[in-house]
Amino acid sequence: MTTPEPADPFAPPSGPPTAPASPLAAGVPLAGAGAGPKNLPGAVLAGLGVALASGLLYGFVAKAIDREIPWMAVGIGAAVGVTVGRIGGKHPALPPVGALLSLLGLFLGQLFGIALYVQEGAGISVPSMFTEHFPVLFDAWKDVFDLISVVFIVIGAAVGFHMTRKSGQS
Repeated sequence: MTTPEPADPFAPPSGPPTAPASPLAAGVPLAGAGAGPKNLPGAVLAGLGVALASGLLYGFVAKAIDREIPWMAVGIGAAVGVTVGRIGGKHPALPPVGALLSLLGLFLGQLFGIALYVQEGAGISVPSMFTEHFPVLFDAWKDVFDLISVVFIVIGAAVGFHMTRKSGQS
């Protein structure tokens, strides 16, 4: 019995030539391929976390410079929108969620800034303002609420909506 001779590794392949494998056959994803629903609960929770963190930052900055910066609503909307869109993907329910979470972050930031002022002036702690004295805090927020606040709240919500939609598509 004879053993077959091993094939020459440098010999040209026998048979008709074949086309190179396409990226789809190799398992390489196309750009934008994963734009479907990814992790909806994770996107909402991450967006809530970013809304809270950016709201706290907003309140700290407003207190530190002794004035409110309405344009920070754009930053809050962008941060929340990008987070929700990247984690959640291209789901039709996420842009409104991004807009609502942007509004929540902005609202909590404004309340936190007011609570920091009350803590300095009246000596009432910030947690106490949010728990025991929330009606007083809310009334103080309503007193400083004006047309400029409305404009920037709408802008912040629109940015949150738009950035969620755009980030979910990429």
